[in-house]
Amino acid sequence: MLEFRVLAVIIFGCFEVLLGGLGLGWPSLVYMLKHEGFFIEKCSSNSTILEVNCKERDTAFNLVFSVSMGLAGFGGLFSGFILDKFGLFWSRISQFLPLLLCYGLLSSRIVNGSLLFISIISLNFSNIQILNNSTVLANLVPQYKSIIISIFSCMFNTSIAVADVIKIIYERGIEMYKIFLFLSGITVIQLTASGLLMPYNKPLDENFETLIEKFQKKKDSVPDLAIGMRQACQSTLEIVSVTAVKKDKFLDFRNFLQHFKKQKKKLRETLSNKLYLLTVMFEAVNHLNVIYYISSLNSVIEDMADNNSELVSWHISLFSYIQYANVIVALFIGWIIEKADKSNNRFAFSLMTLVCIISGSSIVLIVTIKVLNLQVVGYFGFLLARILTYSLPPVIFLRWLDNEHFGMAMGSCQVILSAFGLMANPLYRLNVEVFRKNNFYKIVKVIPSDQQHLEWLKDVYKQEKVDFLIEPSVKGVPCEVLLSPQQQIPFERSLNTFNFQYEESNADVESDLQTLWSRLDNNKNFNLDDFNDFDTIMDGLDEMQSRCPNGASCSIRSIGNSHEGRLQKVFELTKEGNGRKIIWIDSAIHAREWLSAATVLNILNTLIEQSDQDAINLFNKYDFYFLPVVNPDGYQYTFDYDRFWRKNRRQNPGGCFGIDLNRNYDSRWGTDGVSTNPCSQTYPGASVASERETVNVQNEALRIGSNTLAWITTHTFGQMVLTPFSYTEDGICYRSDDYAELKRSADAFANGIEEVYGTSWVRGSFCEVLYPGSGTLVDYVKEKAGVKYSYTPELRGPGFDPSRDQIQPSYNEFWNGFKKLIAEIEAIEGLN
Repeated sequence: MLEFRVLAVIIFGCFEVLLGGLGLGWPSLVYMLKHEGFFIEKCSSNSTILEVNCKERDTAFNLVFSVSMGLAGFGGLFSGFILDKFGLFWSRISQFLPLLLCYGLLSSRIVNGSLLFISIISLNFSNIQILNNSTVLANLVPQYKSIIISIFSCMFNTSIAVADVIKIIYERGIEMYKIFLFLSGITVIQLTASGLLMPYNKPLDENFETLIEKFQKKKDSVPDLAIGMRQACQSTLEIVSVTAVKKDKFLDFRNFLQHFKKQKKKLRETLSNKLYLLTVMFEAVNHLNVIYYISSLNSVIEDMADNNSELVSWHISLFSYIQYANVIVALFIGWIIEKADKSNNRFAFSLMTLVCIISGSSIVLIVTIKVLNLQVVGYFGFLLARILTYSLPPVIFLRWLDNEHFGMAMGSCQVILSAFGLMANPLYRLNVEVFRKNNFYKIVKVIPSDQQHLEWLKDVYKQEKVDFLIEPSVKGVPCEVLLSPQQQIPFERSLNTFNFQYEESNADVESDLQTLWSRLDNNKNFNLDDFNDFDTIMDGLDEMQSRCPNGASCSIRSIGNSHEGRLQKVFELTKEGNGRKIIWIDSAIHAREWLSAATVLNILNTLIEQSDQDAINLFNKYDFYFLPVVNPDGYQYTFDYDRFWRKNRRQNPGGCFGIDLNRNYDSRWGTDGVSTNPCSQTYPGASVASERETVNVQNEALRIGSNTLAWITTHTFGQMVLTPFSYTEDGICYRSDDYAELKRSADAFANGIEEVYGTSWVRGSFCEVLYPGSGTLVDYVKEKAGVKYSYTPELRGPGFDPSRDQIQPSYNEFWNGFKKLIAEIEAIEGLN
């Protein structure tokens, strides 16, 4: 009967440990958590070629795991204290409470990074306790102690594969919260078994103690160990029996202090033992390697697999199932330890410690080498490093150190290991070189050698899959493409597939951006000769309001909030008088187009200063409404994270952010020039006018449209003046009935611009000059708000990141062209 109970305890302990190491299945858990949307706010998207830029998201997940594993060591110390002081039963009770907290949070359907942090900390805190509490069960069969400990360790490691089984179930359509509800039920069963099956004390009760005597008679090779175990357990039984009788003093802190003083000398001797210190030193280094590897595995595989979800899933599963091999490896290691112990030869331990360090270092090296197939070697290296790292300490501590303080010895070791593990996140950041700004952008010069090449490039250009600094024109003439870090590999692969000639430009995008950020970070004051972030522009509007000219009214009015809650503020420069028409000018509907906002702010300043006679004349006749930043969230994001971000910051399905606000308006929405891919630069949203920013501007256009002379929505870059319409009918670019008058005024605008510096500007309808589109602001204003003269000037470049010395030339061009435009409209409408 006793033999059966011992066997049942060992088997149940294996089952418990098998489910108790789910935290080690971090790659599989991350795969699910990403699909659930955790930390999705840290992702950005730069193209349709490669969907998601999630370096910051990967860093957040890495931080969660590294910190949770760091704090988990205190779980070992806590369980060690409970185990040594109160016995196994209460130690086991304490292991289940954080586990239930974790499963409860993960089954709550609340997608929150902070709650995830708490969940994973609780999970790993509990996991360490489960491993420690199960390890001491090996004392039930002393002559096979090392083998049983190795079995528990290998079962714990096999949790990696169990986590992948959960991932596969999730991929089959079972919701994550249901999976963790089920695991909560399993935990309750395990909690019940602690009271019905497992030993109460450390680790034996009286019946189990009798069993040791039985083993003693059978195995003469371990009498000293058995006697030592019995004496240790007898000591614990006496402590537990005293506390059981004196229930009122069960948690008496003074009793604890008195007991601790008696035992601290032995504990100090244990922790200062050379073997203990040597073990901890080697294991700490290898623990860092293991944590670094497992916490960075997802991002490494995703990078090398070009974010191919199926390939990523396959590699994570392969990594997980390779860990099943630890069953054989762990048993072999346990057998070696047994032999080494019996022959009193510690050479085997030294050899395995060396192998531990080599295998741990190798997996870090393999992760650094960005070859996908080579990672399989790392999966096996992790297997060996993981087993050796976590199998050796409990065996050494139980066999050669004071068993009475096993719990505290293991706990102290785990705290030290965890402290080293905390270094995994800084190392990860260093390895992937995640700086705050986009220091990996590069420019590629592509030469279309034939018509097929040219048509392919033009198609890419029209779909806005990548950013062209010099657009494709004729064969043999190079164009320049700005590539984000995520675009480089897939785009260059496409170029190689079609046998393009291309080369990297000498332009140092990284250096230019770092210089830009450094300058802007050191200057937070509003400056018309430089680029200003959103808050600084708002301060600038207040400053210009304070300089309102005599006889004028300057008001700043919010037309509504953005998706993230920023105000869309309109500066109204008005004057009393009947029949005064409105001229509306907006900019930065596409976030990265800083030059548009800087130019428009200079136009506003000119009208306020009235230093130009033309400015005085215009203000005497018209009221001016300025919306400098149509897209506040995206615009600020370009200052904080991604200089070349285009869209707003709404979260989309599939892990991508942003709606193209200039495809979201209620004008033939979703018909031409858009993509249904939520990661696309031209994604128009899930529905027409789905964005707050869009609705706010639409409402304003409807309110003032009948009294508006001209509406100018300013963009960069391209040196074009575009008129409605952007969409097609029956495959042909649609022209309004008054297109001739629109074209005539657009010509005047472009001619005025060209006069300043002798540049060349294209003019015509959006659809004919650029490409078909739909849901654009310029179309909505004309079609729905009734503003006859609406325009989209695409200002000078070069590119989307011109230097600040382009602000004044851009202003000079715009101001001269704008004056010509208004004069031409007045001539057409007979307003002179």
